[in-house]
Amino acid sequence: MKKIIFLDIDGVVAVAASSWLVSTTLMNRLLEAVRETDAKVVVSSTWKEDTLEKTKSFMPDALKAVITDQTPNFNGRTALEIEDYLKKHPAEAFCILDDEPERYPDHFQPNVVATNPIMGLSIKDVVKIKQLLGYKVA
Repeated sequence: MKKIIFLDIDGVVAVAASSWLVSTTLMNRLLEAVRETDAKVVVSSTWKEDTLEKTKSFMPDALKAVITDQTPNFNGRTALEIEDYLKKHPAEAFCILDDEPERYPDHFQPNVVATNPIMGLSIKDVVKIKQLLGYKVA
């Protein structure tokens, strides 16, 4: 079963309080969701570079280890990038982590985990990720 977490970086695992660098606390929350759901992480952020290796070069080692791919670059049109990715790599379940949920059309909204851009990925958000990806949350 293929599960995908589409990851925006800013406002999700990097926030102003962490000087817009990946926060260890927020990253560890994401890693918990990845570990418990066995999901693949695909970068959908504007942090993307021309190659996956270059994109990963900006990440802490623990995050590099779980990132398996990135969406194509359609000049920041994230919803189209994710749509294209899913056509080429079908998933049984997916979620989109982003602090700008308004970027996504209605058919994506049930899969969006809208983070608080100031606080980033919360424990409540992690629970929603797990639920969307079929993990039974107690």
